Amino acid sequence: MKIKILSLFVTFSLLTAFAPLARAAAEKRQTNDWNALRTFLNSEIAVKANGRSTVFGVLRIVEDDSIKIQVIAGDDNFETVYKKAEVEKVWRAEIRGGRSVAKGALIGGGIGAGVGLIAGASAKEADPLNYAGVVLFGLLGAGLGALFSAGQKGDKKRELVYKA
Repeated sequence: MKIKILSLFVTFSLLTAFAPLARAAAEKRQTNDWNALRTFLNSEIAVKANGRSTVFGVLRIVEDDSIKIQVIAGDDNFETVYKKAEVEKVWRAEIRGGRSVAKGALIGGGIGAGVGLIAGASAKEADPLNYAGVVLFGLLGAGLGALFSAGQKGDKKRELVYKA
């Protein structure tokens, strides 16, 4: 029994000691290979170019001196071209779509109104004021849903795939 515990302790110690080295090795992968971007065609990416903010989109074309990205932002859907010389970094990305505060408020309001309705229906005495909770809980739920939606982050960068 002592040997088993000791071997588990040694294994755990070695794993925790070498984990930072393994992570550093994975991060030091060659990321300055422009041609490696071809493996991400039709994938969601994020691009940081000189003097511009990060743009999220789908990688459509990779040429020797440029890339073309289809950007979908709300109702806008357009393609943009970045020259290799202006691209600083490219990440794999997850495009979650725009956050909708109104949609969050509607969902929260519906849930709140449902809770108020259940609370009013479960009251022992029949009183019209029992259902005032429908309005109150609906308003409270709408406010909480709007706050929650506003706090959600949009698109997310994943791993770095190119760095100039």
